[in-house]
Amino acid sequence: MDHQYIKTAGLVLLPAALLWIVTAQFQMKESWRIGIDTDHETSLVTNGLFSLSRNPVFSGMIASQAGLFLLLPGALTLCLMLTTYVVLQIQIRLEEDFLVQRHGEVYRKYKSKTRRLL
Repeated sequence: MDHQYIKTAGLVLLPAALLWIVTAQFQMKESWRIGIDTDHETSLVTNGLFSLSRNPVFSGMIASQAGLFLLLPGALTLCLMLTTYVVLQIQIRLEEDFLVQRHGEVYRKYKSKTRRLL
């Protein structure tokens, strides 16, 4: 594949992924938080991008790192992309455990019909 096509793919993927992240954060409304917030009760968001993925923000973060790697391929961006993926996989599992405790059967049902990531 031509080197320019790879960079172009990165130029398209990176801003698209960032727009995806912002959209998902907006769709969470009052449920948006950073990390696991045990102090505040939030509703489970299952519509919009959350009907396609249980973790659209994290999907977007992974896609943005892939876009960065395509745009600037190298050892550093490869390590950044892989590290982001591993750390997010850990965070996703921690959040899933929390959401099962917080929302019970409603979350289990959502989990059974909606993909973890895209």
